[in-house]
Amino acid sequence: MKKAIVMISGGIDSPLAAKIMMEEYEVIPVHFVLHPFYCKGSFDIAVETMKSLGFKKVILFPFGKILGSIAKEEKFYQCIMCRKSMFKAAEILAEKYGAEAIITGESLAQKASQTLKNMAATTYGLKIPVLHPLLSMDKEEIITLSKKFGIYREIHTGCCTVTPIRPVTRAEIEEAEMIFEDLELEDDIKKAMKKVIYDKPSKSLLKKLI
Repeated sequence: MKKAIVMISGGIDSPLAAKIMMEEYEVIPVHFVLHPFYCKGSFDIAVETMKSLGFKKVILFPFGKILGSIAKEEKFYQCIMCRKSMFKAAEILAEKYGAEAIITGESLAQKASQTLKNMAATTYGLKIPVLHPLLSMDKEEIITLSKKFGIYREIHTGCCTVTPIRPVTRAEIEEAEMIFEDLELEDDIKKAMKKVIYDKPSKSLLKKLI
């Protein structure tokens, strides 16, 4: 069966995207660990979410230092750089684990990072396709379908504590590429890759990443 990396959080969107694509792919979940920029309980909820989907092993990527560097150096393209870095990391992981695509729970214009311009900027340069099974769905449709699949959780989270007050919604690809290079984020991603954990989903794993 074909393999795909799914970028999964503790929210309700990415778990549904994973569930939908399980029919076509062997889905390998990657969770970007935002500590210390998590909202309270976020990691634990993410672990429970991945367990509920039946994942026996998950990839945990230590993203906190990268996010901290972005938040410190960049005021306007923070969310773009965050998301772009995650996609770059997911692509490297896809190559490592033999996956041919990346799956996300993005739905058009639901968040600032999910406008057409921003999605183009964050995925620019990737060599493998990004699949968006929820792209045309609104929040009510996502909730309804999650309940139908039996994966909806009343307690969920996907929040980050460094979200800018006025995030960019119409990112320019050229500017995003320049900022990404200036911040040397590709080097940071490669360094963090050495600390990636691929193991059974467990709340205790957070201690190994911080």
